[in-house]
Amino acid sequence: MPRRTHVHSATISKHQETYPRMISTALDQAVWRQHPRVVKFLLPQKGIRVHVVNGDGQTPLMIARQKGDPVIVRMLEEAGVTTRDARSPLLSHR
Repeated sequence: MPRRTHVHSATISKHQETYPRMISTALDQAVWRQHPRVVKFLLPQKGIRVHVVNGDGQTPLMIARQKGDPVIVRMLEEAGVTTRDARSPLLSHR
């Protein structure tokens, strides 16, 4: 039997605290983990989806505000990220 990962365990148990963002982007994860250097690296990358909502219905900016991280909030706002343009990941390919 294959060894279970944290993501696998979270999926089975539906225990969101183990892995809080089951559907997310790299930017979501960098914001959630409060890594401003990673956020700074990701923002100018081609194809980065800054307005996509994750599995919890939050954008990266919403996550940064929830975490109370003023540095990342400012970085996202200066990059033009708003919550006004939030959209489902199913529509993000447009």
